[in-house]
Amino acid sequence: VQLRVIQTVVDQIWSLLPHFAELPKDLRKSFTDEFAQELCSLLYSKPDLRTTICNSLKMLVESNLLYSQGALAEDIILHEQFPVEEAKKNLEYLTTKSSNLLAVFFNVYTQTSPGSRGFILETIESYLKITTAEDIEKTFNNVCTLLKNSMEEDASNNKSNKNGAVPQLTSTLLDIVITMVNYLPPSSYFALFSIFDTTIKSPNNLIQKRSYRIISKLSELPTGSEAVATHICAIENTIIGNSHTVQAASRASRLEAINTVVNLLPSDHLNFIVKVVSEVILATKDVNEKTRDIAFATLIAMGHKMQKESGVGVIKMDEESNEVQPANISEFFKIVSVGLIGESQHMVSSTITA
Repeated sequence: VQLRVIQTVVDQIWSLLPHFAELPKDLRKSFTDEFAQELCSLLYSKPDLRTTICNSLKMLVESNLLYSQGALAEDIILHEQFPVEEAKKNLEYLTTKSSNLLAVFFNVYTQTSPGSRGFILETIESYLKITTAEDIEKTFNNVCTLLKNSMEEDASNNKSNKNGAVPQLTSTLLDIVITMVNYLPPSSYFALFSIFDTTIKSPNNLIQKRSYRIISKLSELPTGSEAVATHICAIENTIIGNSHTVQAASRASRLEAINTVVNLLPSDHLNFIVKVVSEVILATKDVNEKTRDIAFATLIAMGHKMQKESGVGVIKMDEESNEVQPANISEFFKIVSVGLIGESQHMVSSTITA
């Protein structure tokens, strides 16, 4: 009983740490290398403290970042006691430590069970916000090297053991890659496309799902959308070429990627819609609600694209001939309606639903 009481007191003391990390006025004096190392050591040795410590380290960044961007502007007394310039200096100070802290977060993330480590990714993202572009690129290259080694090890294990273990490290590293996408410089986009092209071929649904997310995540950025548009032909071929190896659990992520590609299609690439529309139609009857919703959204995006390119784009109806049809919403309905004469009742039913 006494041990439980002591443990409760210890837990209560640790629960105070995030509050000390909220806009501290003595950060540059108190958050020393020694203190940071002690916290990092506890992240490794005390799994039960990871949530508290990560939230505290995240709070250090977020509180100063928000304050420097104008938060609490109405608090005149706070501004007199703690000027915005001090918060900016704190962020500069944390930037000098972010690269080493990120390395620790990455290692801890790989050692934490998949169901209870989302908070670590949130902490990683906070520190990515203040890390220099040069350090981010260097860190990303290190992650890519680890990912390459992990995939090679997975391939070796699959050859030696048909019932090999789930490639947990590879999917974990892909989580980190996806988190870093928003902060990568354009010079790293080619490596992202290379990762996508390689990991999409994996038979593992965890890896497949994350592979498709790379395209969806990248397209959220203006520079990322431009990069996707530049490599649109290769991405189309990769998506179409892997249509027969899609795992059920990764179908929603694949549809999101298809939706992204459809929205970025140039007028002379509308044939991609013809090639994937049957897959999207079938997905409208999927057992997973999220997959169905994304399938309907993708069909609508296809219709909007065909209507937008009306009078400009053309569709090649047969790969073996040069017959083309003008792109318009009427032609899109004709393409979708072909499913009504499908060989399976499932295809007919899906077409009616679509």
